[in-house]
Amino acid sequence: MSRKITFVLVTSLVLAMVLGGVVVANASIYQSKIVAVKGDPAGGFTNADLDGRYWFRRLEIENVEAPDREAAVIYGHIDFNGSGSFNINFSAFDSNGETGSGNFSGTYSVNSDGSCTLQIAGNPSTITGNISTDPDRSFVVLSDGYAGDDDGSYDIVAGIVTAVKAPTTPLSVADLNGTWRFRDLEIHDFEELDTDATICSITLNFNGSGNWDGTADCFDSDGSSDSGSASGTYTLNPAGNAFDFSVTGEPGVFLSAYPSRDRNTLIFTQGLIESDGDIDQTIATALKLNPTQKFTKADLTGRYWFRELALVDMELSSRKASVSNGFMDFSENGTWTGYYTSFWSDASTESGTISGIYSVNCDGSFTLTVTSESPSVTFYGNISSDGDTIILSIPGNDSDVGPCRKAMPGIPLLLLDE
Repeated sequence: MSRKITFVLVTSLVLAMVLGGVVVANASIYQSKIVAVKGDPAGGFTNADLDGRYWFRRLEIENVEAPDREAAVIYGHIDFNGSGSFNINFSAFDSNGETGSGNFSGTYSVNSDGSCTLQIAGNPSTITGNISTDPDRSFVVLSDGYAGDDDGSYDIVAGIVTAVKAPTTPLSVADLNGTWRFRDLEIHDFEELDTDATICSITLNFNGSGNWDGTADCFDSDGSSDSGSASGTYTLNPAGNAFDFSVTGEPGVFLSAYPSRDRNTLIFTQGLIESDGDIDQTIATALKLNPTQKFTKADLTGRYWFRELALVDMELSSRKASVSNGFMDFSENGTWTGYYTSFWSDASTESGTISGIYSVNCDGSFTLTVTSESPSVTFYGNISSDGDTIILSIPGNDSDVGPCRKAMPGIPLLLLDE
């Protein structure tokens, strides 16, 4: 596990037993990443709210329960025309180590509540998502799950996408100054018998002039956990639209991060063939920490629309996964309720209601416990400084104790049925 920490530092699913309402017959290991954006009760969104260029990152998994399973990280940009059409330019890195690129087009529709649908020409699935409520519409989260024929074969596909709106003003190295909180989800050797997965909670510190250092807490699909630290440098890439990272002592590790227009969010992906031949794929989301802001439960009240990718028992022949979407309504008294729909890697679907409790730390970290299932399960998360975006993971406690923050106890590594 420790070999992975250095690169994930610069580099998610309805939990089956909790949000999906499934009780597993034996001990299972779950890994989940959730990204959510706040809803606007006033509504008023239109197609014009998706206008211009968005940089995107996607983690896609196919045929999880079959011997011919595959995965890919896909990255590039989407150009929306503001009136219902889009074009995508992308590159991809597959779980067999191959790369590719291309472009395609499609249509989109935005509903008044900020939800949206994208239809790619020739693809059997509809991608659905939600747009952030900030004035710039800086962040979009999307997902899809389908069973169908899009390349001459019958595949069961699930994916999660994060996208940030391209800045209109020039980026500078100083834009990353400060502390950022990451949640990432990784898969390793997905097409091999020894496939595994890792989920990490990461804190990175940028000095605003090209250097970074960080710490990570990671949980592996064999049930083990680990922590570590790393450092390196970062520069503005030649195109001036992203940041390139290197890791001290790891000459083969490089990746790029794209910031949102408001500079409060970063998105990462990584596709990497390690020196020992392992093939790794990662998707990560980061939120900037505001050291002077004191968060309370009031900063998390209202409706948040979420997308989740979850992995179950990735190291066993019984492995499975799900992609889910829904909403969570947070009240200021520390309780929440919600609704979800899930698409599973055997092509089955389910839906239901969920509820629980939550607490917010003054630095914007928070815990969310699902009490509508037994045993209850706790997610760990972070709130953006404007309150428009949240990220969560399980397992996912943080080891670092920032200003005004109390240390939180760890959570169980194995989630067992009753």
